[in-house]
Amino acid sequence: MLKRPAFVHRCLQTSFKRGNPLNVLGHLRKKVICKPESQPSQKPKKFEDASIGVIHIIKNEYYAITNPMHRKFLDDLEQQKDQRNKLNRSLKEERRDDLQKMVKECQKLVKEITMQGKDSDVKKVCKELAQKEKSEKEKIKKRCRELAAREKCEKDQLKKKCKELRKKDKCKKKVVCEVEEPCEEQDPCEKCCCPCAKKPKKVDPCKKKDPCKKEDPCKKKKVDWKKKCKEVAKREQCKKLAEKEKFQKMIKQCKKLAEKEKCRKMAEKEKCRKKAKKGKKDK
Repeated sequence: MLKRPAFVHRCLQTSFKRGNPLNVLGHLRKKVICKPESQPSQKPKKFEDASIGVIHIIKNEYYAITNPMHRKFLDDLEQQKDQRNKLNRSLKEERRDDLQKMVKECQKLVKEITMQGKDSDVKKVCKELAQKEKSEKEKIKKRCRELAAREKCEKDQLKKKCKELRKKDKCKKKVVCEVEEPCEEQDPCEKCCCPCAKKPKKVDPCKKKDPCKKEDPCKKKKVDWKKKCKEVAKREQCKKLAEKEKFQKMIKQCKKLAEKEKCRKMAEKEKCRKKAKKGKKDK
């Protein structure tokens, strides 16, 4: 009996040294090998002469090819191929199952992260803040418009009153002051007891206020609209600055929340990867 290494060494020889016995492999792949254990069918066959009998025919080629060593070698190769195919299929199926399990676990973790982080709640809060800011800005604009309209109305009313008063004043004529006699002069010869005493100043009686004169009501009721506008503008600027500060604080809070959620997600992803690596190593 030949062993495998001897058989392989013999197969590697040149065709000149090998001879005809190793031409068997080509025939074996094309034709079926008759094993020694398997017996041909012994059913009776009918011939044209109507004679019945069992005939065993073995051709010379098959008789020369049927070497037990060749047959065992080829059988072993076929068995090894079948085993390898089965192992590959089982490994592929196991890998697919493992991948599906890992995907399901990752999906569960992602759902838990989203439920814990509450991304939807953060987005809703940001949207609500933006809507509140828009509504506050619109309210400020409405107030400014109302104030401007009120100021216009007040100005129109004052102008009407001034016109009416002027018309009434034109009808009334001013009274002319009567000429008074000049005051008597003091004698220069008369001297006061104190030479250092100051002489009293002369006062013209005509320069006194006229009781007939009336002050214009428009002058009294004049309003400094510039001052009022400046005050209103300052108040609005203060309100705007306070609103901007609030908005910036809210934006910072939103950014901090987003950063915390990102850190959580990254940590959970790393945990998933570590679990997957451990599962592969255990296998």
